Amino acid sequence: MRKAADLLHGRANRIAVFIIGEQGRPPAQSKAETLGAGDTIEGFAEEARRTTDQVIPPETQESHKLARTRP
Repeated sequence: MRKAADLLHGRANRIAVFIIGEQGRPPAQSKAETLGAGDTIEGFAEEARRTTDQVIPPETQESHKLARTRP
């Protein structure tokens, strides 16, 4: 999963060109969508490593995350 996220981040400009062509979105929005998808995959890769309940450090001061493991 981490490899897929790295590929999306590294090829964001090229992938954005396809989004522009298919959906007609502006370049900045297309690139942001690609980077967001990479961030999402990276987040799920991090969650896969967690085996116990723990608080995830916030990305901003206004947010926090909690990972819970249920049997």
